[in-house]
Amino acid sequence: MQKLIFLWGLFLITTAKLTAQATFPVNDVASPKEQCYAFTNATIVKDAATKLQNAILIIRQGKIEAVGTAVVIPKDAVIIDCKGKYIYPSFIDIFSDYGITPAERQTRAFDFRAPAQLSSNTKGAFNWNQAVHPETDGAHLFAVDDAKAKPLRDLGFGTVQTLLKDGIVRGTGVVVTLANENENLVIVKQRSSANYSLNKGSSTQSYPGSLMGSIALLRQTYLDAAWYKSQPAHEGTNLSLQAFNEEQSLPQLFEGGDKWTDIQGDRVGDEFLAVRDDSDVVLKACGFASELLDAGRDFIGADFIRTIAKGDVRALFCEALRDSEANALAAASDGDDFFYETISHDTLSHQSG
Repeated sequence: MQKLIFLWGLFLITTAKLTAQATFPVNDVASPKEQCYAFTNATIVKDAATKLQNAILIIRQGKIEAVGTAVVIPKDAVIIDCKGKYIYPSFIDIFSDYGITPAERQTRAFDFRAPAQLSSNTKGAFNWNQAVHPETDGAHLFAVDDAKAKPLRDLGFGTVQTLLKDGIVRGTGVVVTLANENENLVIVKQRSSANYSLNKGSSTQSYPGSLMGSIALLRQTYLDAAWYKSQPAHEGTNLSLQAFNEEQSLPQLFEGGDKWTDIQGDRVGDEFLAVRDDSDVVLKACGFASELLDAGRDFIGADFIRTIAKGDVRALFCEALRDSEANALAAASDGDDFFYETISHDTLSHQSG
């Protein structure tokens, strides 16, 4: 049996801690010494196409410093012999809500006799509809939760993109490692994606009350945001539309849920995102919907989209992280490498069960 060592995301999760910063004091004895480790004689899988035999991996201050077969081992390194062991990049879950408290949803049955809620309950200069909240910042909501991180690490995950899975326009996601460290040390990318769906989520507002209404609301938000770019004086300040426009430069991630919602989301994208590079747009499709979109790409006009199931996941993370290490971390040179469903801890949990 092969012995596996997973590198947990962008950083190796070890007992070593980064040197404390002045603004984050540690209630302990100060230890400014740099910590360096050399993993030697290992079989290292750098990415889907590259395997190194009898290789060396150098970790300093929690980050990969060097990897190869002719690496010079630093004099201050703690040497760990990995003969007979394999070192792999960890999995990355790009659609998670780890560390973010889910929005509370209405549990009581719908009352047709109750008065309609026409206005938003959200206070401030925000969108008129509660289901549209692009100002939501996943990094502001995120908190480390090691009780939930450990099972993911046990499955081989080391990094996740996490977001608030609520509403039609959901705001930005954040990329974090699953290390049991303070939040300032695990956040890798503060604003990694802009997120959408056709599900109003926890909004108690009466509109939208149907799929058609959700589509109309999303389309109108795109149109309103384009109009708001001209800074119309009579509109005043709209923090939601301002955030929406700022997020258009991020990778766009749409959650479908079934094949029909996937197709509707794709059509909205064709209308408003046709000028974008398709590597920036990802559809979180599921099961048969993923296969349908891939096989019927020309039939349904899915020209701009690429699904997680067979799309180039690495392209998304190279864009989101803007880091050459993303190649090794995502471990996908093309869609064939990530063929099985979505790359999520739910999928692996079902497989392992």
